[in-house]
Amino acid sequence: MEMHNVCRMTVISIRHMYSVLNLEYYAFYRRDCDNKMSNFGNAICGYRIAHWLYKHKLTILAKIVRGGVYLFHNCYIPYTAEIGKGTICGYKGMGVVVHSKAVIGQNCLIGTNVTIGGKSNSDGIPIIGDNVYIATGAKVLANIHIGNNVVIGANAVMLSDAQDNTVWAGVPAKCIKINEKTEFTVQKTELERKR
Repeated sequence: MEMHNVCRMTVISIRHMYSVLNLEYYAFYRRDCDNKMSNFGNAICGYRIAHWLYKHKLTILAKIVRGGVYLFHNCYIPYTAEIGKGTICGYKGMGVVVHSKAVIGQNCLIGTNVTIGGKSNSDGIPIIGDNVYIATGAKVLANIHIGNNVVIGANAVMLSDAQDNTVWAGVPAKCIKINEKTEFTVQKTELERKR
């Protein structure tokens, strides 16, 4: 009886993976993603499949998918992390490392070689809001809260809380600007405007 349930869940998960990949493929060619950027083949796509498998108690399959993401994208995005809809990694997620208990909001853009995780001798992990841009090489460490619409500059080391609508840079990162915009948006290219 138990083997029957495992087989049934495996068939369901394969159907779900097919539908996720089909939607990602459609979004790639139609350029209809939430933030107008393609995430087909992105490490986040693999994360979403592994996360779904984990939520449906198919942990072994989730570990296999996570291993594939690690192998193909050279990044570690565990299926136990919580990552919101529309969040993607630049350059398919090369070198990104995310803590297993991290919480990342919706429509975030994470650059290459970004680390989101804990700090030595600290129990907490960062919580990242919606519409956050984390540039290449940035480190978001310790028990901190990053607000909505925040920009973290390249190679910045975030060790303190960030209010909404701010820009941070430096080691350790400091607030260098308060944005008047209320939302981070990715600009359309000239080619997309003509369509």
